[in-house]
Amino acid sequence: MATPKITKFNDQEYEYEMYLDSGFSETETRRFPINPNAIVNLNIEETLADWVTKGTLTIFDSFDGLENTPPLPGILGEGPQYTFRNDGNDILYIKFRPVLDTLGLEVDPIHWDLIYKFAIYDVEDIDQPPGAQGAASASTKCKKFYFWDHLYQKMITNTIEYSTALNGAADPVTRALPTGIAMKEIIDQVMKPYLFDYTGNIQNIVGGGDDGRNWDTGATNIFYTAPASNTAYDCLMDIYSRHVSTTKYSQSPSVSGPRGSSKFGSSDNDFCILYKERGPNPDDEGYFSLRPMTNFFERAGRNEPREFQTERFYIQDYAPEATKGTGATKSPGVKYSPQLQQQNLQIDTSLGQYSQITSYRFVDISPLVNATQFCNRPVYSFDFLTRTMNVNFSQNTAKAARQFMTKKYITQLRTANSADEKLFLLTLDNNKENRNVKPVYSLYGENDDNGTLARQADGLQKLLKTGVFQNACISFRVLGSTNREPGRFIAIDKEYGIQDSTFNNKFFGQWFVINVRHVFEAGMYYNEITAVKLHRFKPLDANIPGTI
Repeated sequence: MATPKITKFNDQEYEYEMYLDSGFSETETRRFPINPNAIVNLNIEETLADWVTKGTLTIFDSFDGLENTPPLPGILGEGPQYTFRNDGNDILYIKFRPVLDTLGLEVDPIHWDLIYKFAIYDVEDIDQPPGAQGAASASTKCKKFYFWDHLYQKMITNTIEYSTALNGAADPVTRALPTGIAMKEIIDQVMKPYLFDYTGNIQNIVGGGDDGRNWDTGATNIFYTAPASNTAYDCLMDIYSRHVSTTKYSQSPSVSGPRGSSKFGSSDNDFCILYKERGPNPDDEGYFSLRPMTNFFERAGRNEPREFQTERFYIQDYAPEATKGTGATKSPGVKYSPQLQQQNLQIDTSLGQYSQITSYRFVDISPLVNATQFCNRPVYSFDFLTRTMNVNFSQNTAKAARQFMTKKYITQLRTANSADEKLFLLTLDNNKENRNVKPVYSLYGENDDNGTLARQADGLQKLLKTGVFQNACISFRVLGSTNREPGRFIAIDKEYGIQDSTFNNKFFGQWFVINVRHVFEAGMYYNEITAVKLHRFKPLDANIPGTI
């Protein structure tokens, strides 16, 4: 077994593997290893807004050394020069694994590995690197690559012949399948020809099965046939936009006909996030997960940190010693200090200066978004079979969405009173409940339970997404660590305790990470983290006039 190559960022050692791969035959030019010393800037962004990881890489390319004879062998890489395909199939492989002094602590490599296979979709030739002085020359040239997930590249360049009717398990009358099953079929159909690893085995990159990977099958069925011009990505996202989770909150009537009448019983169902998770085995590039939002919050921890609360950050406190707080932490677990011995490096870890926040940007929800998007969204539809117009109103109100998020999300987190709906950060005024109405129309007019559930994607689920992703937000930059990823919770505290105040009850506690950027430049490694928060630790002391 070859000895791992070692590099340093922030004086932390990393095992690394980084190369360009043309995919040509083994007898031709194929791989070009890249030395981290050649990196001017590497920027990788992961977000819950899209399962597609994207980024850029800028490297020194003196005298066009990638494709020409390098004047300084070993600076860019080793071996023969690289031959570009320029057809979207040039692969950039990146792997970084920190060399950890574990001190006997449990270390899960899946938790700490950055492993990606990217397709290069654009290249820029830079005649002078950023910050360089003097005239440009061939000796100062750089090459900048724009890349995204190689599976995304395959999806946007493959049209498919797909229909749920072709599946033998489809409903014999409607030819429909659960939306989650249809999504999985599309991924499998497109990806299987490309998922052979270098040992000849097929990699399973879709969640589900007995190994803990998560894939929600969906509460609704859909009949779907791919339009002739649709790519596989178009088909996947079309069905994803209609997906309603099997996770339910409560039984409530769906309204049919005039407001107030009810005919069918139904459930308020959660929405899901499609993204790529790490693992499930070391050295894997990750797998597709379709996870209900409730599942994220259930694994954050209320009385003690659970597996999805991965790290505890501390706000640097410049207050005089005598005025520093002595209050309790507003996130689950014991009150951590730099001297406290951790149990492992996966749950609620604190990494000293790496977990120190010196500056941040914090903002509440935009008042315009709150007033115009988090409002009542009655869903109208027409059932052609019975020739009747339907309206689902009671499920699709701002108040119903707040109740859902309080019961399914906030009760899973540490608060002083988990049952109070006014722990939810957004305020609801009487106008929002009575007069702020934004009707929407749904094409799914079937007057049955399946149609009612499908229409939630146009009403309740849009409100849930607004309530989560448009809520209070924090963004900060810290020294980089490979364990940080979206879809996990972090705790934000002060080392000396937190005083009880309206602002502190809103600001400190558990945050849900939605975006992480890994930035490598000039021998340094940073993370830029964006997280959202739905709840207060305590409700406001006094009710705001006009709110409900």
